[in-house]
Amino acid sequence: MRLHNLLLSNVFLSLLLLGAGASFAHRALEPAEGRPGPWIGEMRAADEAFDTVANGFVNRMSGGLAALYSEDAGPYPGGPEAAARAYLRDHAARFALTHAGTDLVLDRIQRSPAGVHARFSQSIGGVRVWRADLVVTLDARAERVRAVSSSYDPILANTAVGTAPAIDAAQARRLAMAAIGIDEKTRLLGETAAPALWIVREQDQVGSPARLSWRVLLPVESPMGDWEVFVDASDGNVLRLVDQMVYVDGSGYSFDPDPLTTAGVVYGGQYVDNNDADAAVLNNERFLVPLRDLTLSGGVYHLRGPWVYLEDFESPVSAPPTSADPNGFVFTRNQQGFEDVMAYYGIDQSQRYMQSLGFDDIQHLPIHVDPHGLSGQDNSHYIPSTNKIAWGEGGVDDAEDMDVLLHEYGHAIQYSIVPGWGGSTQERSMGEGFGDYWAGSYSASISPWHSEWVFSWDGHNTFWGGRVLNSTQGYNNLNGDIYHDGTIWASCWWLIHAECGREVTDRDMLALHYSMGTNGTMPQAAGFAMQADKEMYGGLHSGSLDYYFTLRNFWTAAQYDVPVLAHSPLGDQSTGGPYPIAVTIQSTSAIVANSVKVKFGTGTAFDQEQTLQPTGNPNEWGGAIPGQGGDVTIRYYIQADNAATWRGASPRGAEYQHYSFYVEPLTAVEELGGSRQLAILPPSPNPFNPVTKLRFDLPEAGSARLTVHDLEGRLVRVLNDAALPAGRHAYVWDGRDDAGRAMPSGLYFVRLESPSGDRSRKILMAK
Repeated sequence: MRLHNLLLSNVFLSLLLLGAGASFAHRALEPAEGRPGPWIGEMRAADEAFDTVANGFVNRMSGGLAALYSEDAGPYPGGPEAAARAYLRDHAARFALTHAGTDLVLDRIQRSPAGVHARFSQSIGGVRVWRADLVVTLDARAERVRAVSSSYDPILANTAVGTAPAIDAAQARRLAMAAIGIDEKTRLLGETAAPALWIVREQDQVGSPARLSWRVLLPVESPMGDWEVFVDASDGNVLRLVDQMVYVDGSGYSFDPDPLTTAGVVYGGQYVDNNDADAAVLNNERFLVPLRDLTLSGGVYHLRGPWVYLEDFESPVSAPPTSADPNGFVFTRNQQGFEDVMAYYGIDQSQRYMQSLGFDDIQHLPIHVDPHGLSGQDNSHYIPSTNKIAWGEGGVDDAEDMDVLLHEYGHAIQYSIVPGWGGSTQERSMGEGFGDYWAGSYSASISPWHSEWVFSWDGHNTFWGGRVLNSTQGYNNLNGDIYHDGTIWASCWWLIHAECGREVTDRDMLALHYSMGTNGTMPQAAGFAMQADKEMYGGLHSGSLDYYFTLRNFWTAAQYDVPVLAHSPLGDQSTGGPYPIAVTIQSTSAIVANSVKVKFGTGTAFDQEQTLQPTGNPNEWGGAIPGQGGDVTIRYYIQADNAATWRGASPRGAEYQHYSFYVEPLTAVEELGGSRQLAILPPSPNPFNPVTKLRFDLPEAGSARLTVHDLEGRLVRVLNDAALPAGRHAYVWDGRDDAGRAMPSGLYFVRLESPSGDRSRKILMAK
């Protein structure tokens, strides 16, 4: 993304003429010929100051908590709203709620994998206060409070503000249009909500002067912008003029994710845009991708589905393609339909991926997109008021690079969770950083080639330099530029991504937004990520989050008391076990009894565990992993909880990071000797086609019946029905029944019956 030039001279002129009541916009308007001036944007003072306290932050101006984590208050009955309100009544002083929360209006209840979130707005006389919100995060049962984010303004709560407008909504709309330089004949880029009354503070900060205002939304193509206009409801003066569009510079969409990444090359030679011309090397990087749930209408298929709706709502005119064959959307990059297909596929798969992570209420509708917009400019934008995205065509076409596509969708994701996202400079920076991270996370799942580059095809070339995810700067290097600061935010998450894996990091990143209001800071967001991980994973990754947020100066090392575990990994083994294991733990708070555990398994799951106990050595716990047979790889990690309710792991980033050791094939004596428990060991392989090895342990000699059954419980094969000595035994099933007939693919059960008890395991034959 390249930053737009700000028209600073016009901005300062506006301030001189309009006085302290004016404020800057995200993008200043340049006076056009015949348009009266001056024109104001939104000026934002420095973000409010916060002091660090135990498990949270205090707003210096209000004296109340602005963010609180690791709370465990309750239970409170009556559902999410009642529970949240009861908690706020009990703790009103901590959050500086001067009316015990009675002036809070419920905006919405949200559910995420990290809990239930009650989102409120402060109000005066029933009119909401802009960007004075409060979010209470509860557990999944909506009974216990876990975290709180607050932008409540106690000074305003005791200030007299009139709530009866002197001008009506229609007048406010006309004044807003005049401020932009348009009239009723101007075509809007979609329908918007009717003007609404809000109480707006200068700079959206605690204690700032406030006015009753109409909020008018006007998305227009010329002057391009998703204009948000606040009109003083008493005298009609325009208080604030904001372009809400979120712009990303670029011009290109990959294929999946882009031709340079999949080809493993950099921009140059034959791998250049060449004014969108077809080239064999570029067309060879196209992939046939699924276009799910297309709409059949009028006898043809349209690129319209449950999550994406292709629409031509901006210049230039380029109608979305249709096809009589659902498999007929096949284009080369020189054809306009190519970008339409990529836009549909990219957003559709991103939405379905979010749902697979457990988030089924984010952008849960078809978002309207135009891959050929912005009058062909080399830029892209998300339009919050109409929930639309458009991409330009300058340089590399924006809709040819999956990074650009998903960056813009990242803005739509944030606005869906937190309406009005971006009230502070740091939130707007986090918006850019999240978009970069979301794009990079997907690209890295396809190929590691320059995975640290964002906009690999659209940028990092002659058009512009692109952005990166491997910046080494930290929170102390913020400079107020949202693109620079966004890179700092994204790069810290990129370190977490490398240690914890895509799925865990994406879930923590998405979930933190549910606890945030519209004026948050990066340290607050990081704290909410810690809380979200605690709710979704028991805090298993809190050590990784804490380590990297500390490393990048988002907080100090003393902010969180997460146990730090040290363990010398086991090497490969040649005996049947058990395998002694020890770990030392550093923690300011006491370690919870029986919480130190080694989690292990011989497959993809860590489905077994052993509790470790203090050894008598300082800060040391020990135990053993029991034998799992020979010719097997055992994967494991260790975890521990402390009284501060945090969980540490060794290695950090478990389960994505883990230790492993290989046990060599064992001799007959090793297989049969030693004390064993009755067990059917993991079949190898499983799934299988059509042969698998079935092994089991008998703790004592006696009869043993080993059988295979189908999903309905019917007997398929008897592998053994005779007495056997104590020890380990192995049989092979060739996928046939007792009559020698080959069985079909599907799920089967292995059953072992013996004097010591019965055991069973599932096996899957996949042909």
